[in-house]
Amino acid sequence: MSASAMYTCFISDLVWYLVTTSLFYLGFKGGKGVASTAGIIMALDYRIAFVCLAIFILIVAITRYVSLASIVVMIIFLSVCHICW
Repeated sequence: MSASAMYTCFISDLVWYLVTTSLFYLGFKGGKGVASTAGIIMALDYRIAFVCLAIFILIVAITRYVSLASIVVMIIFLSVCHICW
């Protein structure tokens, strides 16, 4: 994938994330941002998505904190993207 296509993909994903998490009529409950981000990661690269999912499940199984797992997975995803792309 070219750099301009990747940049366009990241911008459109960011806009979609902001739209889905700011819809007031869906309530201010958790999970919409994590679900949107999971879909974005899956669309970008399914291999990284499966690794992130495995790490997410492992952290939730150990600590029982979904928020901690979400933060750690996002940090890992951003690190992998920085290294690979």
